[in-house]
Amino acid sequence: MISAGMVSAALGVQVINNPQMEISVRKWGDMYRNTASWNSGRIISLCLASAISREFSRLVLAETEVTVDGDKYISEQFRKLIPKLPVMVEQACAMGGIIVKPYLSNGRIYVDTVLPKGRERMFRTYDIQVSEKPFIETFSPEIRDISLFNGLNRIFQRIEFNCGLAYGTLSDPQTVEKTAEEVRTSKQRSYTQVSAIQKNLEFTLENLLYAYNYYAEYFGLSKSDAKLICTWDDSVLEDTDKEFQRRLQMVNAGLLSKEKFISWYFHCDEKQAAEYIPQVDALFGGM
Repeated sequence: MISAGMVSAALGVQVINNPQMEISVRKWGDMYRNTASWNSGRIISLCLASAISREFSRLVLAETEVTVDGDKYISEQFRKLIPKLPVMVEQACAMGGIIVKPYLSNGRIYVDTVLPKGRERMFRTYDIQVSEKPFIETFSPEIRDISLFNGLNRIFQRIEFNCGLAYGTLSDPQTVEKTAEEVRTSKQRSYTQVSAIQKNLEFTLENLLYAYNYYAEYFGLSKSDAKLICTWDDSVLEDTDKEFQRRLQMVNAGLLSKEKFISWYFHCDEKQAAEYIPQVDALFGGM
């Protein structure tokens, strides 16, 4: 990990150093890689840190569209970053943030994302003991006391609450959310947390695109300023299928125009939506 002192010496600037934060980031990294100090023969990790980070990454980027408009060169370069976003968001959630470093090489813009040397590729370790027994054995002992499951489930629910996840993400969904209002309230918590992460991600991508524009103009690769377009899906809070049926019923009842319905579904303006609507031929020669 790059320390604050190393950054200060390399850039010649004063960096606000917080030793406690550095310790916390190291601890978060160990938890994410399943190598926390408390893991031992008696204590077996549930890998919750990586599971929670991965789930938030999935929620943040579910049905999300990130595009660049205004310049073909920058759009092509930026598009190559999109497949890396799930890993970037997952690492940022796990480590409390990451540093995104763009650089130019052979006429192409690349992005480097605060991993330790030798760990450039994301991986998670699992403890495996070598013995003469088969690598995988069936282990299905009968658990007589259901209170063990209930206790673990309550711990999962507390983790969900502290992380801003809806109940049922880690815990057993059959034990919570008895009414429609409780379901919505629980999902609202996840929606609020995901929206906050999305705003930070969009801010990061806007600043990253600024660097793309600077490199392109400085090296004479392009002179047109490109603009970022992010379309965030709200399926975390709303059931997309139910919302589709609800709006379709409004169209059939004459309460919503076809253009507005199509623009919502395809994330386009009403002028583009009108092109999706098939033209109805006049009957009986125009009568």
